[in-house]
Amino acid sequence: MARTIATDSTWKPVKIGGGGMSTGIDSNADGTIVCRTDGAGAYIWTGSVWKQLVTASSMPAGLQQAEGVYEIRIAPSDSNIMYMELAGGLYKTTDRGAHWTKTNFPNVSMDANGASRADGQRMAIDPSDPNTVFAGTQKDGLWVTRDGGMTWQKAAGIPVLATNKDAGLSGITFHGDTVYVGTDGGGVYRSDDKGVTWSRTSGGPNDIAHAAVSPNGNLFVTDANDHSVWKLSGDVWTKTAVTQAHAIAVDPFNANHIVVSTGGGSLQQSMDGGASWQGYAWGTKLEATGDAPWLAGSGAYMSTTAIMFDPLTPNKLYQSAGVGVWNTMLTPTLGVDASGKYVDTVWHSQTAGIENLVSNDIIAPAGGDPIFASWDRPFFTEHNLDDYATSYDGGSFSMGWSLDYASSNPSFVVGLSDWGSQENSGFSTDGGRTWQKFTGLPSFALKTIGGSIAASTPENFIWASASANAPAYTLDGGKTWTDVVLPGKTDWTGFHAGYYLKRTTVTADRVEPNTFYLYDVKSGVYVTHDGGVNWTKVFSGTISLWSSFNAKIEAVPGQARELFFTSGPLDDFDPNKGADVPFMHSKDGGASWQQVAGVKEVTSFGYGAPEVAGGPATIFIVGYVNDEYGVFYSADNAESWTQIGRHPMGSLDTIRTISGIWTSLA
Repeated sequence: MARTIATDSTWKPVKIGGGGMSTGIDSNADGTIVCRTDGAGAYIWTGSVWKQLVTASSMPAGLQQAEGVYEIRIAPSDSNIMYMELAGGLYKTTDRGAHWTKTNFPNVSMDANGASRADGQRMAIDPSDPNTVFAGTQKDGLWVTRDGGMTWQKAAGIPVLATNKDAGLSGITFHGDTVYVGTDGGGVYRSDDKGVTWSRTSGGPNDIAHAAVSPNGNLFVTDANDHSVWKLSGDVWTKTAVTQAHAIAVDPFNANHIVVSTGGGSLQQSMDGGASWQGYAWGTKLEATGDAPWLAGSGAYMSTTAIMFDPLTPNKLYQSAGVGVWNTMLTPTLGVDASGKYVDTVWHSQTAGIENLVSNDIIAPAGGDPIFASWDRPFFTEHNLDDYATSYDGGSFSMGWSLDYASSNPSFVVGLSDWGSQENSGFSTDGGRTWQKFTGLPSFALKTIGGSIAASTPENFIWASASANAPAYTLDGGKTWTDVVLPGKTDWTGFHAGYYLKRTTVTADRVEPNTFYLYDVKSGVYVTHDGGVNWTKVFSGTISLWSSFNAKIEAVPGQARELFFTSGPLDDFDPNKGADVPFMHSKDGGASWQQVAGVKEVTSFGYGAPEVAGGPATIFIVGYVNDEYGVFYSADNAESWTQIGRHPMGSLDTIRTISGIWTSLA
């Protein structure tokens, strides 16, 4: 089975911009700025764009997969040196992130996408000694190194308490020889000898979200429970009148200037060291000129994670937030202009280069533009992949789970989008440029989230929810829905166990009208030729091992009754050897299945245009060919494979979905 290896550098980013959550931000006095994300590594600001720090070329060879960063901090005395908590380990760079080495930090739990991901700071570096670092963990306490990461010792006396969150330490800050650590339920601890001995401060809040130390030594913290602001001066805690606070920052140009932010991004400030406060400036306006345009319409509630003053420009404030990084210029009286008129705080997007959107599905219908279904912002249709997205559809805050185009009319697209009590699933008649909600809903809608959808015609599609409910079909374009009835099946438990699984259980034949295939892991494969009314079992049992989790069945474009199937990604990912789970192929409508030779643990697959006009559709896979992990395509119906990357653009992030386009490869 021949294959040709291509380099990862031939890939380019799809420029959507931002997305996900930027969970923290840090700076050095020389102007170096870094930020972390919950799902796509960490970035350094180059002066014009953000640059990814977690790549296949920058990280040690032993790290083959990584997603969000738990914490990253810059050494105050040397911006070449940074420390980063990632994937259960702690890494160090001495060249501004170009190369990282793994320190001898213990392998511990650090969930960058956990419930307290918006809290900080989880790590602090001695301002005068970049070899001394205090690193907080989620469940394993506080650790210190005094030799640049060669050895680590667990700090005695710092409690690890389990509350309603994920028990992480936060608010770890330095002032001279004094170190502060905020716990999750146990109050604030202080060491006046750089971590040799510790004691709990008397009084004060129990649960810390953020902390900041003023140059005169006063400590300000935000309470993660009642969202108040506390001030520690000497040994005395004082609770201020500020409420609804999440993040806090002290002005490096003015020790008396303190700013707090709500979780939504509204600001208030004190100009006298916290003795008095101006009150919140509630009005917020988003602006994205020269950045990703869609971010300007991403919503006034910004899901703030951290705020920070610019170290070089007075009164310039940054925030890391729900869809990216923003900056604003502060005025002496926030929210009020010189005439006393109420004005909005204008936040300017500074997100270019960050790509943290988590896509659940991609389709590229013939003659149309690629469409992306993603977390938080459901549907993006990209006319020019080299330009940032201008807008999104599918609900203001909802999850895009699944997309499909009608086999008979590729410009007709259906998509699932929901979250909580919001149901935004619907259709587009113009290839994803505009969307309408379905006028009717299945019986399970508004009670479930997630799932997959397949379309045969603009009138006929099937919706399979992520629940223990039967799928539903429509014959009138979504006006009315009827539950699918399979012969001999009444229990749908396990059909699609949860929205968090990347699972496609129903697919439309791309040639035969009103024909769908449905996979039920407990009973087998079924087919309908009348749009979902009547079904026949054509295959009994499971198609392959472990197919109750992230399995996918999908019909081949241009070929009647031809299907491919994978059990999807497994938890024990090993880039050097795939799990012994085959990639399966059927040419008779699912009645029989054959293993694709040499291919296993395919985590995702999709189709593109034939390499030769009239030939078979190109098949794209992410998985293992002859035990080599990478991204491959086959132009001869899975007979041979060509590798086109291992870590596209050097990304160590998980590849969740893949699709070709319907433009000839010739």
